[in-house]
Amino acid sequence: MQAAGIITFGFKAAHWGAALARCERRLRDAADEGLCIQLAGPVGSGLAFGARWLELQSALARELDLRPPAVGTSHAARDGSVNLLVQLGLATGSATKIAGDIALMSQSEVGEAHEPSAEGGLSSAMPHKQNPVFCMRIRGCGHVVQGLTASLLSTMAVEHERGLGTWQAELALAPSLVTYAVGALESLASLLQGLRFDANRAQQNIEALHGLVFADQVVSELATVIPKTVAWKVVEDACRQVRESGGHLREAVEHASAPHQAQLRSAQRSLETILDAAFDPQEAIEAAAHETRHVLDEMSGAPAAARGTSERGVPRSSGAGAPRVLRKAGRRRPT
Repeated sequence: MQAAGIITFGFKAAHWGAALARCERRLRDAADEGLCIQLAGPVGSGLAFGARWLELQSALARELDLRPPAVGTSHAARDGSVNLLVQLGLATGSATKIAGDIALMSQSEVGEAHEPSAEGGLSSAMPHKQNPVFCMRIRGCGHVVQGLTASLLSTMAVEHERGLGTWQAELALAPSLVTYAVGALESLASLLQGLRFDANRAQQNIEALHGLVFADQVVSELATVIPKTVAWKVVEDACRQVRESGGHLREAVEHASAPHQAQLRSAQRSLETILDAAFDPQEAIEAAAHETRHVLDEMSGAPAAARGTSERGVPRSSGAGAPRVLRKAGRRRPT
């Protein structure tokens, strides 16, 4: 995994929350449709219950605190019940993604996130380790739920009006899926309630990158005075120099841009001014802060005017100070 760019921890956490909020909304909708009774006889026509079948069905639904099935829904159509379980699988998938992020952030060489210490997690073989046990539980449950969810979809192929193994498979899979999904989500709640973020370590991690995390901003700033393809090549060469020989990216860019001094001197902005802007983290922090506020406002249902957004939905500056907590952005897999 490699560093990409600077964001705030609030930015990452807000997107975690937004994903969980969407999962909750979908689960509620799926429960409204999927938690219904089935009382319609062996082929779903209600013949066995006589003329008052629908009345009887409604009475039973009230007694069980469920709802009657929607019109046209028979016991052979499993979309409602399976959709509810699939939505539970999606919620577990979101929990697994969050646990994966936190596990990566808690690696020894990163050290930006720490699970609640009261839970334990100490290694039985290596005293210096504190294993991310909540993340382990969530991801373990997530892998099981992923397989169960895929299997559940195959149970929808009910034969005519009588299932031949499909109903039985659904009954076998559903309890396990619910058990593991609830286990993952309960562990996530405990994890997030006690999660600790180390802002100082995040700052140190950024500084340890010797400016490489600002490479894309350097390209953008240089492209205001020289062609972007040239700016890209300058920064690419400078990054290679930093990786191979050390030093800071700013110094390497100054050296790599020497062949273009004529263009740089004719520009209205000096190279020093350009690099000052490129290596200033404030723009990245403010962008993350605006998006964080936008996400939180959307979750709270604030109207557009209160959110400080333009008519096109582009966040406007509210004048409030941006968060100063820095952390390395989510990392990309090496290609």
